[in-house]
Amino acid sequence: MMQVISQASPVFQNYRPSQLFPGAALDEQDRYEPSQFSPDLALSWRGRLPMAAQASTAQETSPRQQRLEVGLEAGRWGTRERRHNPNNDSYDWSNYSLGWARRGLEQATDREICWMHAPDSETAYKQARKTGKMHRGNPPAGALLFVPQEDGQYKVGFANPDGKTFRTTVPGNENPSTIGDRPLAKGKKVAWMLPPAGKEEAMPSGETKTKRKKDGSSSEVGLGARNWGVRKGKVNPNLRHPKNRREATSWGGYCLGWVRRAVEHSAGRDIPSLQATSARQAYAGLRKKGKVHYGNPPAGAIVFWDATNSKLGAKYGHVAIVNPNGKGYRGTSSQDFAETHHVGDRRFSARERRHIGWVMPEDLY
Repeated sequence: MMQVISQASPVFQNYRPSQLFPGAALDEQDRYEPSQFSPDLALSWRGRLPMAAQASTAQETSPRQQRLEVGLEAGRWGTRERRHNPNNDSYDWSNYSLGWARRGLEQATDREICWMHAPDSETAYKQARKTGKMHRGNPPAGALLFVPQEDGQYKVGFANPDGKTFRTTVPGNENPSTIGDRPLAKGKKVAWMLPPAGKEEAMPSGETKTKRKKDGSSSEVGLGARNWGVRKGKVNPNLRHPKNRREATSWGGYCLGWVRRAVEHSAGRDIPSLQATSARQAYAGLRKKGKVHYGNPPAGAIVFWDATNSKLGAKYGHVAIVNPNGKGYRGTSSQDFAETHHVGDRRFSARERRHIGWVMPEDLY
């Protein structure tokens, strides 16, 4: 019988019958024992799969568990080595839990998570809640948490395996890396969701990526970006201690910051080429990469100027997005950080026609 089995399948080769196989009736404990040539395999006498195959099948994790593993990995971002915070040009993340969680997830998933580019944690929470994937109650290890705070904002972090704490940003006097663990207070309504794992899940439903027109005459991404912060003012995270809502949503003097966030929101992804300290610096980087065009810019194009009439404009340059008619552009005021200047339209003057070049948003990614 053993010879027939051995010839029928190579899985049974190198096996020898146990000493308890005299040809009589066998009980449940009898099995084929592995020989010295295959010590890692064991097969039940009823013909089940080798134990090695059974172990590999059991080790396969579900999609839900894989997403939780992403959260656990993201929670380690910035704990092993210090990470630079571009929002305050330091290594301090104590007041930037949303930014820290976003960058940790983007590092773990190797993709952009656009809805977490919100100006504050409250806005990000509302956008995440619209997806219908938000849960309440005890979070599993690795879940993305939104813990409500007294000021109406949320502390964003990841649930720890102990079920009693979560990893988030903490004050620098408690942890030099400003990343540590906080207890999950009993009685608080903690909201949680599974971290994104797939490219299609990196953006909540309702946000769609726009594509460039086939004829190439205009940029749909650029035209879609023009409405960002116009119909509803967006908070400028670069401002320090604004006095009111109007001042907090002012982008005067932050032309590149507004253009970058507007284009990233329309494109549904990060645009590293626009992450510079000034419009002039961004232009220089794009020119080295051969992305800059000259002549009349098409609708939706990003147009650059070397200088404006203001002191800061003369030092840092200016950038805006061309309007559909091609006769004007939309952007922030070129004045020196004026509190009352917001995003608006302006016609090209004779001087402004002498720009230094333009780029198509679709060419930046």
